[in-house]
Amino acid sequence: MLWRCHPRGNGVAAQWETAHDCSNRETGPSDRRASGRVSRQSRRRRARLRISLPLGGLCVSGGRETSGTKQAFAALGSALWRDARRGGAALGKGASSAARSLNGTARSKAPVIASAVTRGTRTGLRYTRSLPALFRRKRDGKLRRWPFVTLASVAGVAVVLVTVFSGVTLWALRDLPLSQTLPAAEEPVLTLQTADKAPLFRRGGHREPYAELSTFPDHVVDAVLATEDRRFYSHGGVDPWGVMRAAWRNWRAGMVVEGGSTISQQLVKILYLDDETTLRRKIQEAVVARNLDRQLGKDRILELYLNTIYLGAGASGVPAAARVLFDTSHEELTIAQAAVIAGSIRAPSAANLRSAPDAARARAGVVVDLMAAQGRITDAEAETAKAEIASLVARPRYAPSGRWHGGWFTDWVLPQAEAVAQEIATDVTITVTLDEALQELAEEALQTALADHPGQEGAIVMMEPDGKVRALVGGRDPQSEFNRATQAKRQPGSTFKLFTYAAAISEGLTPDTMVNDVAIDVNGWRPQNFSGRFSGRVTAREAFARSLNGAAVNLAMDVGIDKVAETAEAFGIEAELTKVPALALGTSEVTLLDLTEAYAAVLAGRAPIQATGIAAIGLGDDGPSFEVAPTAAATDLSKVRPALLSLLESVTRQGTGRRANWGGPVAGKTGTSQDSRDAWFVGFSDKLVVGVWIGRDDFAPLEGNITGGSLPAEIFASVMKGAAGVDGPAESDEPATPIELVRSVGERGDVVSRRQEGAVQRPPPLNLLEARAAAAAAAAPRCNIRVCSRFYRSFRASDCTYQPYRGPRRLCTR
Repeated sequence: MLWRCHPRGNGVAAQWETAHDCSNRETGPSDRRASGRVSRQSRRRRARLRISLPLGGLCVSGGRETSGTKQAFAALGSALWRDARRGGAALGKGASSAARSLNGTARSKAPVIASAVTRGTRTGLRYTRSLPALFRRKRDGKLRRWPFVTLASVAGVAVVLVTVFSGVTLWALRDLPLSQTLPAAEEPVLTLQTADKAPLFRRGGHREPYAELSTFPDHVVDAVLATEDRRFYSHGGVDPWGVMRAAWRNWRAGMVVEGGSTISQQLVKILYLDDETTLRRKIQEAVVARNLDRQLGKDRILELYLNTIYLGAGASGVPAAARVLFDTSHEELTIAQAAVIAGSIRAPSAANLRSAPDAARARAGVVVDLMAAQGRITDAEAETAKAEIASLVARPRYAPSGRWHGGWFTDWVLPQAEAVAQEIATDVTITVTLDEALQELAEEALQTALADHPGQEGAIVMMEPDGKVRALVGGRDPQSEFNRATQAKRQPGSTFKLFTYAAAISEGLTPDTMVNDVAIDVNGWRPQNFSGRFSGRVTAREAFARSLNGAAVNLAMDVGIDKVAETAEAFGIEAELTKVPALALGTSEVTLLDLTEAYAAVLAGRAPIQATGIAAIGLGDDGPSFEVAPTAAATDLSKVRPALLSLLESVTRQGTGRRANWGGPVAGKTGTSQDSRDAWFVGFSDKLVVGVWIGRDDFAPLEGNITGGSLPAEIFASVMKGAAGVDGPAESDEPATPIELVRSVGERGDVVSRRQEGAVQRPPPLNLLEARAAAAAAAAPRCNIRVCSRFYRSFRASDCTYQPYRGPRRLCTR
């Protein structure tokens, strides 16, 4: 049997389960027999007792002189086992005696061994004297082993917990972006502005200049701490008590009613992490929050938090919220205003004073109560703040005094702007086509016209012939959510006859062609004229000017209802059309914007015209700016346009639309639906197309004998006068000389007008945009971002280029 020695520091771990020899050779026969006896005993006891004695440096080699030492060691091991079995007070006496014998033998054999054994036995005796209490017998005679089991269990559980915690932490932190020291990219800002750069709408992060902590009033800081992290200055970035308190309240409520994240953890989420709510993200929050707390300090963390936390209404940071909601600086916030802002931290949309004022006031009251309960304000201050909260209102979205002129337009153009912004991953500034003067003019004209007609509504659309909308009014109440210019589908009446005559003109009809205004019976349907009489054989011009229904239905039956529907769709009518004979008289419902686009196509000489509210797109603060090109028209109207212009001009000259004359070039068509439920006038000058609708939301008949040739035509003339800057035709004893629109020139379809010889010319100087804005737009490069981004996968909006398969990038000209 070989001796196995294991040096550990100053000692030797000797396992007393067999006899050992410090020699690297086999022992002699007598030694082998002695060691064999001990070995057989040790094998039976191997699993029962293992005692380690640090015998310093006891590892010697030699021959026969070590046999006595081996026997002494074996005797010591046997004595220890016997003492262990006896237990009680006798435990350790036999081991002490054997150790003294071993010590004496060692002295006679080798001084080195004696010294080692002396040190080892001292240590061993210290261990053996503590054994009796652990091995004290139970009454049944068995040894008591539970202390070993308990200690081992506790140690095992501790090791398991440490291992699990370490593993979970490593798993959670393996993808933590610790190297990223900058805040995450914010949502791109979308800004709408007019041609003179007046702000119209802003969506996205709104920030004020960075504010130092010392500039925030104490009650602003206290409001945030009271509701978000009352122990902010006493924890180390993570608040265990706060976590347990939130868990307890959530458990009692059966739902999540309180969060346990500290301000440090919230700042970590803002600066480094996303909105993922997994266990891994929570662990990452906690780890980084503790590091951030040690590195930055409390004041710096609070300062960053107050400047970056999102508070709804597009405001990031308390200074921005103060400006957006109350039009004031953060330094001037009252306790009530601070409570409103602090209350919106947990629910920026659901408890925002602008989007949910009642919920915001209720939450602000809770914040004030918390501040008072924590001793941050007095009871008197709390009562004063609650009284102020009850009357707090947010600054209006569009202007300091109610909805700004252009709210209808903004609501309509915003989806277009958002569609463009989705294609561009940067801040976008969109210059809209709105003319502020025309918008205000149109809103006032509608209000004035309907002042004596309670219960009646109206809508106005003003656009250029290429589809650029200059003004849009959706009703008489600016706060209404229903836009009657773009959402209300109504029967267009006789304004739809434009497409019936256009279909006939494409088949060879001219304004001087004779048509039959006679009674007709189509499967029991017998249309009547407004006067109740039929005129017989008349020219197409007269039938159109007087809006004779019999002539229109006869023409439609001659060319085919399908042809009429196809013509309307070619002009840009997107509504679903019912292909029945009554379609010729405008029984299928359309929107005012849709119908105005179709009439713009006549002036432009091409169809369809797509209305747009976007004039130019600017990328970033200093990026390039592109003019938005109008959508290319698919149909050339040059063959039918002159005849249609002649027919439309006859309506305002000698027909039902005479009240639309305003003193300049004018052409258009009146329309009145069945039972006078809708009244329309849609027409144009040489540069501007205007559509007007009057009706009731409940589809009841209009009161006061309103037709398309009365109130709508008068509104048309009013806005045209205001747009042109004239007061109307000069007074004269002679009848006004009519204007004849004869032809178009240029790509934009501008119309040249002339009067009969001897007439006084009144060229209308339309004030559509200021000269500098028009010059800037003309100089800007044109880029149809929406079309190009859909057509080319490699399209880049920053320079309006795409990458072909070969060669350098090319400019998108679609």
